[in-house]
Amino acid sequence: MKTDYSTKCKSKRKKARLFFVMWVPLFFIFGLGSCNNEGDTPTTPVPADGNKATAITSFTPDSGGIATPMIIVGDNFGTDTAKIKVYFKSGNDSIQASIIHSNGSRIYLVVPKLTYLENLEVIVKVTADNQNVRVNKFTNHFKYKTQTTVTTVAGTMFPDVSVALSRGGTLSTASFSCPMFLCVDAEKNVIIVERLFDKVPPEMDVRPLRPRSESGTNMNGDFLMLNEANNSVVFMKNAGMVINAPTVSPDGFAIYVPTDAGADYFQMLRSENYAPRQKRIKITSENSSITNKNWKFSFVTNPENGLIYTVMYNKQLVLIDPATNLITVLCQDIGTNTGSDSYLAFNPKESNILYVSVTNRHSIYRIDLNVDPLSIHAEPYAGAACQNLTGTDARGWADGLLADAKFNYPRQITFDEQGVMYIADCVNHCIRTIDTKINKSEATVKTLVGFPGDKGNVDGGPDIAKFNYPMGIAKAFDGTIYIADTRNYSIRKLAVQ
Repeated sequence: MKTDYSTKCKSKRKKARLFFVMWVPLFFIFGLGSCNNEGDTPTTPVPADGNKATAITSFTPDSGGIATPMIIVGDNFGTDTAKIKVYFKSGNDSIQASIIHSNGSRIYLVVPKLTYLENLEVIVKVTADNQNVRVNKFTNHFKYKTQTTVTTVAGTMFPDVSVALSRGGTLSTASFSCPMFLCVDAEKNVIIVERLFDKVPPEMDVRPLRPRSESGTNMNGDFLMLNEANNSVVFMKNAGMVINAPTVSPDGFAIYVPTDAGADYFQMLRSENYAPRQKRIKITSENSSITNKNWKFSFVTNPENGLIYTVMYNKQLVLIDPATNLITVLCQDIGTNTGSDSYLAFNPKESNILYVSVTNRHSIYRIDLNVDPLSIHAEPYAGAACQNLTGTDARGWADGLLADAKFNYPRQITFDEQGVMYIADCVNHCIRTIDTKINKSEATVKTLVGFPGDKGNVDGGPDIAKFNYPMGIAKAFDGTIYIADTRNYSIRKLAVQ
């Protein structure tokens, strides 16, 4: 997808102005253009003196967010920035900062994106002229401030579900009748799935939602594609059947969408302009009954091999090879204790570890695919299943330790590159998070944005933003997070920095 040239130019000019306002005054404060005593001729950058110790004294400010200008004060850093590295560290994660300048006693840098890594060690690594490496670590920590903002990308709030229409157009004119699930390809096309929403839990004060085309015809399921850069929403196809949560291939150029029942699914390839093509899973004689009174609610591709996984309503863990359409039942009963719709995501920080949101169990499970196939099972990870709660005791809202947390019909989940899970907690009208890098006994569920039980349609930061039964959530390859805000008939965007 191409971006308008004038838009790019405006963006570059804006960034250039921001650079000048933020940084140029600070450059002059401590001599960005370090000159020798002969006048204006710049000195050649030199590394630290190998015969002298490197010392650190202080850093300022002690807190901030992404791109915050920061100064580290000390001695014998050298002026060769290629020989200086500054890291922000939390646990096993170290993120390197961009260094702008050093005059030998001060290092000027900008804080990198450090989402959710709140209290961080600041480490200075200097390579001297004799190639000796000095590592200095501050005893005090830097407090990172995550900035969260929700904006509406496209969609129109309808006063009555009976008039909600799926219609393409620009971002400001397009509309959705029942946006439920989504995924994002390598070119930042957002694939939106609308489906007949007939299984409405009592806690949802909505009637069943059915996608409707611009002609007013009732549909079982629709495919739409949104692209912000092109300012467009395209109505692609009516599926003619109920469709569910899609997934994208590891390279970002293939989309796979499960049908609710039966052995069918849809494949959408970039090489075919993402035209939805109906495919059929090849079921063997030993798995002949796999689709009987059974449903597949979401697909996910394994980033390591591109194979498709799904957990079906009757609790089978199934593997599908999209190249051959052959199916393998990895586990006949994954152990989630209830028939439910389930939504899956692989954790980029853990090899072959699958996380599953089990909606009717109000819980998140974890599946280790590295074990012997006969030992594969779903381990309760967060929510009601950790305490074996059922019925009305299982659902609700509570932040805190994983075992104590409560969800209310959680649906689609996704991960960022740092291993933070984002959960569309539907009936709580919230987006929740779990940092899975933290030990299970210490990790917590946090409400990132939204107000438990308080639905609405408000953009902004975590102190004001509201949702109305968000069901879908997906991360783009560049880290942008999109949300299908179902009852607001809109696609929202979550910026976390």
